[in-house]
Amino acid sequence: MFDRLQILEINADNFTKGGMSQVIWRLMENLSNEVEFSFLTDRDDVSEEILDKLESNGARRICLKKNSFNKYINYFIKYHQVIGVFSREKFDFIHINADNMIGVFIYILACKKCHCKIIVQGHTTRFPTDNKFIVKTKSAICSMLYKCLGKNIDVKLAVSTPAAHFFYGEKIKDVHILFNGLDSEKYIYNEEKRIALREKMNVGNKIVVGHIGRFAYAKNHGFLLQVFKDAISKSRMMELWLLGNGPLENEIRLQVQRMGLESNVKFLGTSQDIQMYLSAFDVFLFPSRYEGFPLVLVEAQTSDLPVLMSDTITDEAIFSQKVSRLPLNAPLTEWSDALLKSVRSKEREDMTEKINNAGLNIHEISKRYIKILQENL
Repeated sequence: MFDRLQILEINADNFTKGGMSQVIWRLMENLSNEVEFSFLTDRDDVSEEILDKLESNGARRICLKKNSFNKYINYFIKYHQVIGVFSREKFDFIHINADNMIGVFIYILACKKCHCKIIVQGHTTRFPTDNKFIVKTKSAICSMLYKCLGKNIDVKLAVSTPAAHFFYGEKIKDVHILFNGLDSEKYIYNEEKRIALREKMNVGNKIVVGHIGRFAYAKNHGFLLQVFKDAISKSRMMELWLLGNGPLENEIRLQVQRMGLESNVKFLGTSQDIQMYLSAFDVFLFPSRYEGFPLVLVEAQTSDLPVLMSDTITDEAIFSQKVSRLPLNAPLTEWSDALLKSVRSKEREDMTEKINNAGLNIHEISKRYIKILQENL
């Protein structure tokens, strides 16, 4: 019996919620026989269900003390807590999941001090703001940090080519692009689930426009509502279903009220059965400002849903001919016309072969992940 690889995951402790955590969760589920995953966390709101799933996959949590000082003091305290963990425990790799260098440099410094092997995986393509001064300042800081610390990274990963360029700069020859994959069986179209949910929701013959994502800046919910409102002015038989939660949810609820859309928009929270909702949707609306490599877009295509999305998202995530793209600065009426045109396609097929051909099967991605690590042991 061989020893499993020991990997500590950082910034993946939201578990089944959020794209970054879902990526690692799916790797854990597929590699539990070969890797013992540990998760560094200061969260105390983890459900018993999640804890049971971690245990069943042979994974564990390593908990830091949660502090309530200001964020700069917290950086210092967390740095010393992390050094304590790295000194006590033995890991083959520390896998740091990151949006940018600012949020993770203390972990790289701690790894360097404790002589740990480092994996860094970039998950996004820009900063969550339109403020040009903030973007310029943060870009300069990230560039400086990467110049100082980049040589200490043993394995460089990114979820897409644009994400690699954002995190590592123009020179990405030594960066492994590891797409976000899934198990297609969990997301293929299910007619029975579609009928049951639509009957439960009393939809009738209405067109259901769906969106799944956190209520956050990147997802662009405000623009999504504008597109939907313009669409229902042309076709009243429509509903918008919003799945997710997040910091901007109350703001979006108020916007729905101001726009007079309360009877057309449903806030449905989160669900463990995404397949059911994707099957019930008629079209998926996804006008994100930016994405690293959106899992939910892959899930929607796997359900053979027509998708209307922004052109900010990498081509690497597209494998269905039912995907339409528009720039965010296109006229609103162009977006609403495209949305209505998308739902003309009613037939749904099994997309398993296409997702496999696109290299997005989680089983194959998991094998590649292991191969990359073994080559760098």
